[in-house]
Amino acid sequence: MNKNSQQAKDVTQLIIKIRGAKTKAISKNADTTTISSYEKSYGSQLQNFQDIITLLISFGTNYEPSNTAIKISQLQATYQDALAKSNGVT
Repeated sequence: MNKNSQQAKDVTQLIIKIRGAKTKAISKNADTTTISSYEKSYGSQLQNFQDIITLLISFGTNYEPSNTAIKISQLQATYQDALAKSNGVT
């Protein structure tokens, strides 16, 4: 996998979503000229993170980082912890 591969582009797009990069869309409402069309809710952030984990899993043995913080097992644990905390908020 190199930085120009489709997998790298997919991961990059998900990271952009998590970071909250803004995209503008023309509003159909005459009172407003533009509406931000990005989502930044915790649920959507968690879904984007889960999507990244799923992509990394699909790479198989091509994704074997030496940094333990970004190994699949640690990413999954981080996701589960964040999901539990998000579900605990009322």
